[in-house]
Amino acid sequence: MKILSREISEKTENLVSAIYNSLRVPVLYFPISMRPDPKDSVAGTVDPHERGGFYRVWLDEMLPQDPFEADLLHELHHIVQIEAGFSEIYCKDTPDYHSADKTFVEEVGRHLSSVVLDIEVNSWLLQCGYSYSFFTKRNYVNLLSQANHLYTGLVDPLNSANLSSALLHSSFYVDETSAANLFGAYSGYPKVSSCASALRNKLLAVNIDSPASSLFAHGLVIDAMNLWKFYYAATPDRKIRTHGEYISFAHEMGLLTDTEE
Repeated sequence: MKILSREISEKTENLVSAIYNSLRVPVLYFPISMRPDPKDSVAGTVDPHERGGFYRVWLDEMLPQDPFEADLLHELHHIVQIEAGFSEIYCKDTPDYHSADKTFVEEVGRHLSSVVLDIEVNSWLLQCGYSYSFFTKRNYVNLLSQANHLYTGLVDPLNSANLSSALLHSSFYVDETSAANLFGAYSGYPKVSSCASALRNKLLAVNIDSPASSLFAHGLVIDAMNLWKFYYAATPDRKIRTHGEYISFAHEMGLLTDTEE
């Protein structure tokens, strides 16, 4: 099987074919240079929502073979998640969303959504015998190298959340010592690093394997970063739009005690 300009292995072809057979509509592929948001430096991205009878995936054809196949499966599994009803983070219809900052509001929302969904995707990849370390090691090293950069504007909750989500995402895929080193490197921004560190511990304790558990995790992220003004989390059957709704849902799930409110 050929994906864009790349031949893929028989093992990956079998997984891709199984995913195709499970999806409601076909998948279209595009080179990463044609991705919707060219400002994001990513190896792959996906629109997991049907548009015009297709799902769309953008891939970097210059990746080494194993990372290319892992990334292909990673993006396809995001579609599987959404078809299965996993939650996402959505922008609220607010003045901020309709301002000149709309693109950035959307970008931060995507990053926060991916932080949670990638946990389940990467767990699935490991179960299938694929490594995601090519990407996670690169992200970790890049963040460490940028720790001395002067980050300004972190009083803005969206700027703060964007940096926190980057630290959080990288910290999931390294050991405790490496995670502590990462947070320590950003100790000059204590609100950001402490938020990411606390969320790492809480999210790693959650088994994100269903729409309900992903909804709780997304709510946890929004709540910890105090972003209810900008975002809500939702599955096809349930929305969490406020701190109170998050607390209520967390109690329903049995994942929160009164002392944690």
